[in-house]
Amino acid sequence: MTDLLQTFDHRSSPYERPNQNWVCGHARDGKPCRTGPDRSGHCRASFECEPLREGDRWVCIRPAAAGGKCAQGPLPDGTCARAVPKCVPRRSQRARRGRSVLWAVAVTLGLLVVVLLGPWMAAFVSPGPLALHHGEIADCGTCHDSFARGPAGWIPAAFSPADGLADSRKCLTCHEMGRDAFGPHSLPGEMLATLTQDVTSAGAAGRPPLALRAAALFGTQNGESTGFACATCHSEHQGRNVDQTAMDNARCQSCHSVQFESFAEGHPPFDGYPFVRRTSIFFDHASHISRHFEKAGKEKAPATCTDCHIPAQDQRMMLVEGFEKSCAACHLEQIEGASQTGPKGLAFLVAPGLDLFELRARGIGIGAWPELSEEKISPFIQALLAGDASLSADLDTVASLDLLDLTEASDEDVAAVERVAWGIKVLYADLLVSGAEGMQGPLSQGLGREIDKVSMSRLSGSIPFEVIRAAQAAWFPNLFHELQRHARGEKVPIPGEEDDSEADEAAASADVSGDAASDDDILSEEDDDILSGEEGDILSGEEGDILSEGEDDILSGDEDLASNGEREPDAEAEPMAQFDPEAWATLGGWYRRDFAIYYKPIGHADDFLKAWLDHAGRSQAGSVERRQLDLFAMLADPDSPGRCIKCHSIDREQDGQLNINWLPARSDPVEQRSATIFSHTTHFSLLNEKGCSTCHSL
Repeated sequence: MTDLLQTFDHRSSPYERPNQNWVCGHARDGKPCRTGPDRSGHCRASFECEPLREGDRWVCIRPAAAGGKCAQGPLPDGTCARAVPKCVPRRSQRARRGRSVLWAVAVTLGLLVVVLLGPWMAAFVSPGPLALHHGEIADCGTCHDSFARGPAGWIPAAFSPADGLADSRKCLTCHEMGRDAFGPHSLPGEMLATLTQDVTSAGAAGRPPLALRAAALFGTQNGESTGFACATCHSEHQGRNVDQTAMDNARCQSCHSVQFESFAEGHPPFDGYPFVRRTSIFFDHASHISRHFEKAGKEKAPATCTDCHIPAQDQRMMLVEGFEKSCAACHLEQIEGASQTGPKGLAFLVAPGLDLFELRARGIGIGAWPELSEEKISPFIQALLAGDASLSADLDTVASLDLLDLTEASDEDVAAVERVAWGIKVLYADLLVSGAEGMQGPLSQGLGREIDKVSMSRLSGSIPFEVIRAAQAAWFPNLFHELQRHARGEKVPIPGEEDDSEADEAAASADVSGDAASDDDILSEEDDDILSGEEGDILSGEEGDILSEGEDDILSGDEDLASNGEREPDAEAEPMAQFDPEAWATLGGWYRRDFAIYYKPIGHADDFLKAWLDHAGRSQAGSVERRQLDLFAMLADPDSPGRCIKCHSIDREQDGQLNINWLPARSDPVEQRSATIFSHTTHFSLLNEKGCSTCHSL
């Protein structure tokens, strides 16, 4: 029960002294004296009144609140007849509360002094345990600027606004956040302005929550000029297992210009996430899910999205599994040409068909040439001949002609056909003598830069010598004799114009010295000319001469090029079974059929096709010749063998160069930082029966 020291009701008692430290001791009985104690707590009680003299009489003046005039009245000498007994004054309630507060403050300060100056000082002032990633930090001053100044700095810090940026600068000791570390999400100001403009233009369909609308009345924190402290979004001392990146939606929206009730109500659409460009691999999810997967059946079609997609290392993006797991079940046979009509390979080297009847009629001499060929000059041969500047105009002329019907061609056109035909023969001779190195020079000149050996190896496809040798023997059996005669300026008639025996005799008796054709030609009579007659000349007559009629003579008849690489069949030997060269190369690689040497892709990601597509794409930079366009158009045809460009997209650079996107898109966590963080793996457990389509729509 409360012990009242005085009555706080002016109608009941005139004793109202709330600002004094002492009250009358009779106040407990409800009869406090009017005078009350002094400031020191001494009783000053004497009489109930001080009589007033009126003439020769004394009159009682006790107030009505104290009972009015007393019956006795004053004594004859003017003394009040009612004396007030002395009391022991007591402290007022205010004074007792004040003393309690003073003692509490004193005890508290004493305890603080003892605690803060002891060894357990840091543990006492810590608001809670650090997160696991910061658990090794033992000194509070590592992160808090005020702590480093000791107790003298704590008191001002406790009663003044915290300087969050000062503490945040200490965070940068360990965390690399870039030059815009204290900007929202550590993004540059110009990027934030662009994002804000895009989001604002998209608008929001809902209204912000009530709490945010109320907070807007008092304004929000603005860190555009000074920056945001790290603790604005990331709170420490919440426990070892707390996620410092986790925040509720309302806290995030307190700074964002577009606010919304929830992700379902008012959040701007996630258009284009996470790409701002088309994908590197052409793939139509809608058609595959609704049509192709049903046709493929359960054995081939994926059951869920995760059969083809896996989370990236940062778990932010979903990456595409490799071809073997995601695509091979349906598309490997297409790459191998199972359903393809026509050749399953690319015609690399050919003996193009020519109107030999018209060429003979006009006296054109190109030596032996296949009579029945209807092949066109392949884009590969055009690219290989592009290094010879003297043939550039001739190749353009020939490309506009019907080589199988030259009756309407002019003499200049027919002369261009003759020069290109000899260029093709020289190319075959270079390949026989130098191998892939015979291709390196022309391709480097056509591209305008040197091609390294590794790239050259891929461009050549490691074509075997025997393949080129057998093709030359079948198509151009007297190749080196004809080149020798042509280098001397002789006319080399097309067989059929004169007696074949006479032509062979003339070839056999030809002078091997040769005349200079050009400084850098294989027939140039320089030291490295294969027909120069010098030491090392392949026609020199020395040991090792390919025309020496010795064991190594390619025209000796003993398994030489002229004999098509075959001995006379043994009459008793079992005849060789007929076979289809293309079927024989079912696993891919090189094969020859009729008048073309083909390359069949060896499965997915074939090095030969990739190398030529990259080479042809880089050749599009700057001024592009027609033959480079033809080569790339042939390789980039979606129905071309290998079908590379059916799935792989192409990007054009500013200089015109074309780059093929061989791999699916990959994000760069350094260059493509985003304002949002999302982990696919942790969300998989939240998916319903729709799976990934819970969040992703087609």
